[in-house]
Amino acid sequence: MISPRRIGKLVAFFLSLNLLALDSNALAHRDAKTARNASRRKELDLPRRLNGKRLLSMHGDVGSLALTTATHPDVGLDHLFQPLKLDCHPDCVKRGNCNAEEGRCECPFGYTGPTCEEPLLSGCQRGPGLEPFFGVLVSRNCECLRQANRFFGCSPNNDTCTLASMSFHDVQCYTFPDLPPEQQYSQMPSLDQPGVQYYRGSINRVVDLKPVGPAEGLVGRDIWSRAYLGLPPEKCGTTKCHGRGACVLEVQSTELDALRTATEGNYSPYCMCYKGYMGHHCNEDMLELCPSNCRGRGRCIRGFCHCNPPYWGLDCSRERAWQLAPGAPHIPNRHVLRIYVYDLPANAAFMVALDDNVFDLNEPSYQTHRKFLNPLEANLFFVPANAYAYSSNTNPPTNQGVRVLPKWASLGFPVTEAPATYHAGYDVYLSNVIHVTLFGLHANLRDNTTTFLKPAPEHHPTWGCYHPKKDVLAAPWYDHMLGSKEAVHLYGSLSDAGGEAPNRDLLFFFAGSVRPRDTSYSGGARQALSAHLKALMASGGNYSDIQFVEGTVPDYEALYMRSRFCLAPHGAGFGVRLTLAMTHACIPVIIQDQVYQPYESDGLLPYSQFSLRLSKSDIPYIVDILRSVSTERQKRMRLAMAKYHHAFLWEPSLGGRAYNYTIRALNQRLHGLWGHLWGDPHPAERRHLRVAWDDAQDEGELADM
Repeated sequence: MISPRRIGKLVAFFLSLNLLALDSNALAHRDAKTARNASRRKELDLPRRLNGKRLLSMHGDVGSLALTTATHPDVGLDHLFQPLKLDCHPDCVKRGNCNAEEGRCECPFGYTGPTCEEPLLSGCQRGPGLEPFFGVLVSRNCECLRQANRFFGCSPNNDTCTLASMSFHDVQCYTFPDLPPEQQYSQMPSLDQPGVQYYRGSINRVVDLKPVGPAEGLVGRDIWSRAYLGLPPEKCGTTKCHGRGACVLEVQSTELDALRTATEGNYSPYCMCYKGYMGHHCNEDMLELCPSNCRGRGRCIRGFCHCNPPYWGLDCSRERAWQLAPGAPHIPNRHVLRIYVYDLPANAAFMVALDDNVFDLNEPSYQTHRKFLNPLEANLFFVPANAYAYSSNTNPPTNQGVRVLPKWASLGFPVTEAPATYHAGYDVYLSNVIHVTLFGLHANLRDNTTTFLKPAPEHHPTWGCYHPKKDVLAAPWYDHMLGSKEAVHLYGSLSDAGGEAPNRDLLFFFAGSVRPRDTSYSGGARQALSAHLKALMASGGNYSDIQFVEGTVPDYEALYMRSRFCLAPHGAGFGVRLTLAMTHACIPVIIQDQVYQPYESDGLLPYSQFSLRLSKSDIPYIVDILRSVSTERQKRMRLAMAKYHHAFLWEPSLGGRAYNYTIRALNQRLHGLWGHLWGDPHPAERRHLRVAWDDAQDEGELADM
């Protein structure tokens, strides 16, 4: 096992971010059509071409391909290490992967044990040995709910469930009273099937279920309040959704007679595929859930790579491990950034679905590639908590973080020497931690008017969620980001035109939620904008070039393309409006008081060149401010956007360079760590001094008595 004392003192805990793309494919990109000549390419600092392919400049990074030796050539410590290979049960590889670094069998989600044959969520399976699926929309066996309550860390006295959707609303379930608990499977009954009992209640603390009728027991609602009736799988055809989805029917009425009528004659149920599968009958694997598609070394199962021996790891990239040679000293690596990625068990951190029809982010394109395979030489340690999958962007990731860290430590992983506290309830945390996040709120939280966060971060009230010297703020993203595929062509044409945009006839555009009664939402910016613009429109002036819509619009993307400026306030946390503005060459107007933007505090992006930063107090003058920006300056800003928009894209095939910017930011933080520019410089010594001081105080008090 790896001794904690031999590992560097920094653990990089990527808690609310599941986007970091440390992928070996990050070097290769499709042909770009943005710049038409070499001088324009140089001017815009676009990726270089090599053999017809676009390459990302690593900006000082050492590359992302795993080495076959124990150390990097720049470090020159290869002689200190020797191979390590710990054995697993011979039958481990039938269902799992043998982690030769820990001697642990890596099991797929829902299974554990030396051979991955022990189910943890058997009640959520359709039958013995099958995959477990959990959500709160589709009805399941009540035994599944009880098991999920334990599995996701719920407790009677606090809201500790790691899966946020468990507290969204009451859930429904069924049970077969003639069967023992170990034979209770989630086999959907029909509406009038005899011998079935139905229940409804809450599961976010204790499992509190009360008897109901079949209508309440088989109809669930999604987060948009749409009602779905669960049906036996054969109602969706002979394939029965391949056991990878639920057969459902969207219904308008939840009355029993109405449900009976809806399921008579010609009706059209369909397979609601669970996360990991797609297609009309859920027979297609969602391969993109697995990082790098398991590198061709294994099979992708819902985001779990079942690797071909001898490979293991998140993406089957591991095939060797290292340990110190006998008598060899451990010499800290102070030469190059080397990131070691923990292979957390799937049961601790998996790409779960927030609900049965809410996949949220398909993280795999942004999953981390193991920068280095030798933890004894790494100086940053990545803990892939996948917290976004458990909480989404509107719920705190606290519970998943609290759950992951003890499991990670209990498995013998290297830990820092100084346990401490962190923000948002992290009572078990580490002092020297870089928090890679998507929301840069940096505010004095003792002033209740500065934040909308509930619960408010507790342990760092003087600076809030984000420490600009310690933490890294990465670019937010979601799958199939609007404009991301077209951006390369858009900026190519824009560059050829010298930044001219004659077709942009709107001054500015915004469409989205406002929540006028919730003054904490968006820091009050959206509400102030709405009130000001309503008054402005009522004044009788000509403001036809302004589009501010409370809610949604059918031509959302077209309005981005018509606008010279696009507003980018935040909402209930991080958002993607800045990225959307960048992908549509619409000059972003950032109205986010006390909120840093991606890579801003690192000095990596010159925001003043391609965006406008306004405060909430500027809103009464926003129209005049934007109209005063000259056409020449707008052209310069669009050309700067062409140069820097790659920083907001993660997908390598689209020219994304968010990976590179994140690596550069981490490199800066690493030097800050070595120089003790943040954190406790000598936590172990300080702890010993504290104990000695307390002992001395106790002795003095006893002497005085």
